[in-house]
Amino acid sequence: YTASGILRESMDKAARLFGSDICWFLVNGSTCGLLTGIFSLLGQGETALIARNCHKAVYNALFLRGAKTEYLMPPVDPSTGIYGSIRPEDVEEALSRHPDIRLVVITSPTYEGVVSNVASIARICHSRGIPLLVDEAHGTHFYFGENMPVSAMSAGADLSAVSMHKSGGSLTQSSFLLV
Repeated sequence: YTASGILRESMDKAARLFGSDICWFLVNGSTCGLLTGIFSLLGQGETALIARNCHKAVYNALFLRGAKTEYLMPPVDPSTGIYGSIRPEDVEEALSRHPDIRLVVITSPTYEGVVSNVASIARICHSRGIPLLVDEAHGTHFYFGENMPVSAMSAGADLSAVSMHKSGGSLTQSSFLLV
């Protein structure tokens, strides 16, 4: 990437801190990272497997890309009405049923704090040569401290969009795209 000087140094430091190879600073929130990730990993007209409870930015990017979409429907907790985590076995089944899928996109954690088993999902995707993009907008804190869920980068995701402004204590719409 072409950043230089203090900006490049800062992004390189952030990449090391977050356990990624590359970190891009984003100024339009994780929406920008999701759009960039989808446009980078999915060709025009290709098929993506997405969690049905993903952010509208994912839907917008897929529409703009002319992509086909298959959906993962997370179970709903009947006592709260909140969507649960994406089950790895559901990812495995969907990839078996639809061999044309070229990208998997999930949200972990969700707005409500629901975490999926990103490590298992990443292993399933990678066993088929399919990249995994995680909308981790509400999971900045996973990278710090003890007793936190595993971060997307530590779990093996290929890209993660992280919103520093949501749970990392930074200015409005400041986010990272981790690779």
